[in-house]
Amino acid sequence: MKTTRLPSIGSILYATDLSENAINALGYAVSLAHGYKAKLTVLYVVPDMWEELAQQAGLNLPGYDGLSEWEELSEGQRSGAEQALKERITEFCEHVEHCPVESSDVQVKSGRPASAILEQIEEGDYSMVVLGSHGQDMITDLLLGSVASEVVRKSPIPVLLVPLEEDELS
Repeated sequence: MKTTRLPSIGSILYATDLSENAINALGYAVSLAHGYKAKLTVLYVVPDMWEELAQQAGLNLPGYDGLSEWEELSEGQRSGAEQALKERITEFCEHVEHCPVESSDVQVKSGRPASAILEQIEEGDYSMVVLGSHGQDMITDLLLGSVASEVVRKSPIPVLLVPLEEDELS
């Protein structure tokens, strides 16, 4: 009988959009990291709506006046998002016996969420990705497209999608 080699899970990327469902996905990520004694990296991508709209319209951003002001605003958003994310993770970990997340493992980027998640996957040595399958409102989903769908299609590593809990679907 042939021996089956089980995959090794040494590092997990948890990508969040800070939605309520993302907390459910965080629970899975923490549980997996704890169970496999894996490193857990938390990633939040501040959606760059200006970049997304410009790309859809076929515009080249660097040539436009006011871009530096927009970049400053984006940096402020990223800084605020990082603080909010660290607070949310800290609050979550206060209620968990073994929480493997350290503040140095929290990263915030700006850009298209799916692209940034896929770039992080390529840059890191992750065994898998965990994310929620539903997040923001319908307008944001229409504008940005389905982040989860794109990540699942293009990820070179396994992706665990955590659906909304039953009571959140109604």
